[in-house]
Amino acid sequence: MSPNKENRGEGRIAGCDAEMEWTYFNRQEGTESRLLNASRSGGCIESPREAKVPSTVLLRIKRCFTKTVETSLSETLVRNTALAEVKWCRLLPGEKNRCYAIGLKYVSWY
Repeated sequence: MSPNKENRGEGRIAGCDAEMEWTYFNRQEGTESRLLNASRSGGCIESPREAKVPSTVLLRIKRCFTKTVETSLSETLVRNTALAEVKWCRLLPGEKNRCYAIGLKYVSWY
């Protein structure tokens, strides 16, 4: 399987630009990050901290924007608090301050 092969089974909302925090499940220290895109089953975040694959993380959205307009979380597919599995983590090229793109899949609990 090609590492660049598209595996998404559904459309994503691009340009979310949500302020968020993630932490390893059952840990207190969090990492400020940005949600770049989202779907009903997961999303992609930009983080200054590398995430271990596979691991379970807790996501907390602080404020969600779509493009330049503030949007209510209920108007988007974005979950304001969720558990997710880290599916992949890659260093973003050309970033001065080492940032990672992290692919997440929401944990199904029902």
